[in-house]
Amino acid sequence: MLQATIKGFESALSVLTPKPNGTQLRSIKATSAPKVDAQGEPVADWIPADKYTLVKALQSGAEASTSLTASATTGRIFVVKKFSAYYDEWTEDGKVQAHGPLPNEAAVLLEKITPHESILNVLGADFVCIYKGMHCNLYTDFCDAGDLAAQISHTHKQRGIAPEVFILHLFVSLADAIAYIHTGIIWDAGDKRHRQISDHQGYLHGDVKPGNTFLQWTKDQPLPRVVLGDLGMSQEESKARGIFGTRVFFAPEMQAAYEKSRSPPDARMEMRKTLGVTTQKSDVYALAQTIIDAMTYDLHEIGADPYTEPVTHDDRKGWQGVFLPKSFEVVALKGALQRCLVADPAKRCNLYEYSADGLQGTIGVLRAERDRKLEEAENIPREFWKTPREVVEVDDEFLVVPDKSEEFQAVGKDDGEMLR
Repeated sequence: MLQATIKGFESALSVLTPKPNGTQLRSIKATSAPKVDAQGEPVADWIPADKYTLVKALQSGAEASTSLTASATTGRIFVVKKFSAYYDEWTEDGKVQAHGPLPNEAAVLLEKITPHESILNVLGADFVCIYKGMHCNLYTDFCDAGDLAAQISHTHKQRGIAPEVFILHLFVSLADAIAYIHTGIIWDAGDKRHRQISDHQGYLHGDVKPGNTFLQWTKDQPLPRVVLGDLGMSQEESKARGIFGTRVFFAPEMQAAYEKSRSPPDARMEMRKTLGVTTQKSDVYALAQTIIDAMTYDLHEIGADPYTEPVTHDDRKGWQGVFLPKSFEVVALKGALQRCLVADPAKRCNLYEYSADGLQGTIGVLRAERDRKLEEAENIPREFWKTPREVVEVDDEFLVVPDKSEEFQAVGKDDGEMLR
């Protein structure tokens, strides 16, 4: 196990560990029994009362900051996401009583939906009270292959084309995750059929994009596991109001609502109160945009007809029509993307039905093609991956250890026209 200790972070460590002078660490979701996902598989251990060593700060945003931490007991690497939290007041014995709900992302993943193999695995959360302040730590698995946005950027810098088997893997994995969030259906690989989770409350993700899609290497698999994370904007569809997400991944109905809300001044406030603007169909549109981005390093023009012939790329608006690399063989992938990109949400497909309105039949075809092409995945050069499988720690930094392999074939002449 990796043991990481970095000097100079004592002040930061106090945020992650309990202090003896009256500071509390109160576990919110500590379980004594092994945690299992929806498929019945055990998930990683997490020790709520453990001490954690800061390994590396990852990013800091308006809502939370994210860091890599190492368990002092096992050396296991986790990601901890730190949110601000509310507290009531100091009591006479110098302790803080926590008030206020868990942050939305923690509440959804810990209390609303059960684990799924294509959704980022959350291990637990705790409140930490320090110097009359409070925050909530959310602990998740470390996705050692990084996020999809970084992988897309890496491939683009090489002027390469993502292998078709990887694109199929992305589509199937994300579609499985989103369909589960929407309706609670799970693909049972053993029985080759779907199962329904009882009492599942339908949610929407609200911010599907490459930056919220993570890659994690697993044992004996040629492709990294694809998991959807960052459910901070997730809401029950029946209660979702207004528009939320990342603008460049807005569905047409969201873009129209955004433009309409720009004036008069009270229009935005009114829009925020409106039900049904952002829906599960918005997630479907963002899924297709994420796949288009992974293939072409750009997006489909919002609202454009996906069934038109692909036309010259517009730097301002994006692609018109659905453009697939000429080296791709699976025709069903183009049809799936077109159905997800239909401008009218009433006519856009869903991800959970086998009917004419649903995409599950096509997803099954893409799943079979992905599995058939897994041998091709074993031949993907290491240079294609932003973070290859073998990673070690040297001088307190994670470094990739290169192996000799064939040079990465950036792009064939037939696909050169899709690169700017």
